[in-house]
Amino acid sequence: MAPKFPKCMKIAKQIGDRRIGRVLHEVFSREFKAYRDEQNNYNERIEEILVRVEERHGIIAEMKKFVDGHVLDEALADLKASEQEDFAEIGRLMQMSHAAAFKCAMLEEGQRFSHFDVAHWDGMECLVQAQARNGVILQAFLRLLDVLREVREEKRKHVMVMEVHE
Repeated sequence: MAPKFPKCMKIAKQIGDRRIGRVLHEVFSREFKAYRDEQNNYNERIEEILVRVEERHGIIAEMKKFVDGHVLDEALADLKASEQEDFAEIGRLMQMSHAAAFKCAMLEEGQRFSHFDVAHWDGMECLVQAQARNGVILQAFLRLLDVLREVREEKRKHVMVMEVHE
């Protein structure tokens, strides 16, 4: 891997593997985990706000039992305004949670291809190693053929010398 990518090199050292496929797989796994955690955090915050809204509704219901009329509406104006702010916050958090879920789904789909690519790169590395071994074997075989050709030439010379002596 090129030294131009120090973050990738750092990840390669952490996982103990410099193959680009493995490093990319680790990067995508970390991204997926981060988006999944982000989505869970948004959902927890939505639940907390919903609990707060429920408590506020309980307070309003109790106040309506004791006080009735125009006085109550003025007193509850602040509670209703904060309730509207909470609903706006819930809407925003739901959008962010949906975006995080969408990114998780995209990364998960990408990892399906990434697993294939990792296997593909492993296969390619094995193929390159096999070809290198085959190249060494082929070179040794060619050297052996050269030696046999030389021996054959010497044997012909020997046969010719023997024929001349006869």
